Amino acid sequence: MEYAEMTFLIIFISIATFIIMATPVALFYFTLDNYFKWRVTKKLINKDLCCKNNQSHSSYVTKVCEQYKTSFTKFIANASALIAWNIFSIIYISLYFSDFKTGVYTYFLSPFQVIESFNINYSIDTLSQFKTEGFYMFVIFMISLLFFQIGRYVALFLLKNNLLFSLKNKLLTNYNQLEATIIEA
Repeated sequence: MEYAEMTFLIIFISIATFIIMATPVALFYFTLDNYFKWRVTKKLINKDLCCKNNQSHSSYVTKVCEQYKTSFTKFIANASALIAWNIFSIIYISLYFSDFKTGVYTYFLSPFQVIESFNINYSIDTLSQFKTEGFYMFVIFMISLLFFQIGRYVALFLLKNNLLFSLKNKLLTNYNQLEATIIEA
């Protein structure tokens, strides 16, 4: 039973360490990925859907608009979480360590030190050595998740109140111009 408990503890610590270390990398990747998706769909909306002579199918228009909303929302959410992670990591390093360079080194090295120094016979002692760093990293991770959610709500608010109105106005104006052109002909 003790062996299974220690195996579970090692797996849990390894997964938690991986998640904490992969968070900023994943946030950076998804921020860039969604930014480029958002820019592409914005160009499609400006060129394909808002031009005078385009007879786009309604399912295509809906698909492009949904991609625009989704990529914009994910971009804002990931960017706000990444900014929060960076700000709170810098605050933690500045307050907890006397030298910033040493703090950055220790901050990024400590998860690997936890795994490296983990000893089955002294598991509680090993974990207690790194409980302060682990606690602060967990708090920074949770704050990043909170800012991810806040970013989603801000993006949805922007889409609902500002950006969609300007998009609808563009489409309505171009549709009215197209209709006026057809009537004149």
